[in-house]
Amino acid sequence: MPHLPDELIEHIVSDFTAYSEANLKALRSLSLINRQFHRVVQPYLYSQVDTVAKDGSAKLIRTLLHNKELGHWIKVLRADLSPLTDFRRRNLSSAEFFTALEDAKSGLKGIKYYKALFPYIFLLLPNLERIIVQRAKRPAGRRPWLEWLSVPILEPRFGTPDFTKLKHIDADIRGIRFVDLHPIFELRSIEILHFTGGEIAMPTPVSAQEHYRKIWRNIRHNPALKTVKQLAFIHPTPSSDLRALISIATSCPSLEALSIIGKKGKELGAYLHRYIIRIFIAPLTNPAFRYLELWDERRITPDVYTTSRSFMAMRRFAETSPVRHLKLDHGIMACLWDAQNNHIELPSTIQTLHLRSSSIAYPHFHHPSYFVAMILNLSVLAQTGIYKDLRSVQFELAVYDRSHRYLLEAMKDAFQRWGVSCALTDKANSGWGLSRLLSEIIVHIRE
Repeated sequence: MPHLPDELIEHIVSDFTAYSEANLKALRSLSLINRQFHRVVQPYLYSQVDTVAKDGSAKLIRTLLHNKELGHWIKVLRADLSPLTDFRRRNLSSAEFFTALEDAKSGLKGIKYYKALFPYIFLLLPNLERIIVQRAKRPAGRRPWLEWLSVPILEPRFGTPDFTKLKHIDADIRGIRFVDLHPIFELRSIEILHFTGGEIAMPTPVSAQEHYRKIWRNIRHNPALKTVKQLAFIHPTPSSDLRALISIATSCPSLEALSIIGKKGKELGAYLHRYIIRIFIAPLTNPAFRYLELWDERRITPDVYTTSRSFMAMRRFAETSPVRHLKLDHGIMACLWDAQNNHIELPSTIQTLHLRSSSIAYPHFHHPSYFVAMILNLSVLAQTGIYKDLRSVQFELAVYDRSHRYLLEAMKDAFQRWGVSCALTDKANSGWGLSRLLSEIIVHIRE
């Protein structure tokens, strides 16, 4: 093959820098073309590493111990089902790790030995920007990766891992209380946080509550720590005690995207979601806010109506939030529905709207549900130009809405006549996953 300029090869490789299995496979293939491609591609290839393969965690740290230069290239570490997600019966001490670091080239050791060393991998990754630890074997109140952020594990003479460039964490926090996430919010460059699971409730002992209040107060009063821009909690365990969320909300004044999604069987409900909007009202109305997603995977019981304070917060959100992309259960917005005048108030800056029906059957159900009535009203408002930036709407129908589908099909045509794309889907057919959530948020934030 003729010699190509390094710049041209780098231009080719730049199309495969986003983290995905397909891109990793493409980079591996490119690195095998010839020595020049191998030299240029290697920093990109090692910028994203994972432990998916059998004994992957042991093989990865063994490679890094024998070639420390590779650790400077790694920016994304995916360590699902690894010694970083679940504690092992025995991990090596810090002294044993540094002995292994000094004697790395003296000889290879067994897989179990390197697995026991794996929790110290952060010491070999000075330029790490993203950690993915989404899959753990079981719920637990402690995680090895969080321990590294929480306390100085090493003796002072060994130093500490450098997390100054860490911007993005995707983590399984099942069994962990939200208030125990404070080490993450104390990072000075963290911007994106996506969590699966977690306990909303505060711990019961009064002494523990006072301890956490002091920690979060220090975070709140330190402007250098308020860097979080995207925050997502997927399938948290609901609780009426929302003090932990209040602490988190006051630590994210510059938030641009918020997602809180209830799990089937552990729904948060519209009432609690409205209270969450009240808690996050300051971040939701800051000029940079763009994306809000609040819904439950299934809603089978009616919600009680909101309190006056939550109602006022919902009004303030609708009147002042600059949000552009909304995905909500329609029950959350029900308190803004004026049934007498058939009017629903939404933020004027809205560009894409995704409403999910929370309709349930009533014995006297002989008329369109509030959800159907709300959609019909929106189709009329689209004609008036009140929501001049609205470009796309999507509605997920519950089983009790489908008897009025003929009305909705006519409404769909009305939306499209006024330049707004409209889609109707059934809730049972609406697939969802974390990867889809992340891709939606990234697309909308860029817009």
